[in-house]
Amino acid sequence: MTTDFLLTVDKGQGVFEVAHTIKMKDKLLEERVLEKFEIEREYWKRRSINWATVTEEEIHKTMARNISYIHDYFDIRSYDVYQEMDDQNIEDLSMSLMNRLLNNSRSIREITNEFDTDTHLPFGSGVTLFYHLLARKIVVIDMQKPIDLERTIDIKCIDEGNLEKVKYG
Repeated sequence: MTTDFLLTVDKGQGVFEVAHTIKMKDKLLEERVLEKFEIEREYWKRRSINWATVTEEEIHKTMARNISYIHDYFDIRSYDVYQEMDDQNIEDLSMSLMNRLLNNSRSIREITNEFDTDTHLPFGSGVTLFYHLLARKIVVIDMQKPIDLERTIDIKCIDEGNLEKVKYG
């Protein structure tokens, strides 16, 4: 199978999953590709999950770039300062950073630099935590606008429920 993404979608009417396969437009009519598509379609149908193909023309470039920035931060334990940190400390730091992000007219860079200084964490730890909070959808922003650390950012919402679901251990 060639499914590239299994997305969890919440449109306010309950959470559901959607499977997407990305394929270059010029490959869509190749016989082997069509055979694989049929296998995939049946596979996801049996699991009651909607499946669709997406071409390069349908991908929102800014959103894709933003996802590429934050994707590796999903597991914060991959980063030195957070590897040996206990769960409660990471959660406390997350709450502190989120509090600073709300109702703040300064750039993300300024906020995270101050956070690093105040918490005595290595430079860049606040940005790492910020990207982690985005990747985990704890902090929600408009992903169709570029993430620019040198500017202020409009936070749509903070979902502390997602923070509670994250197990750092």
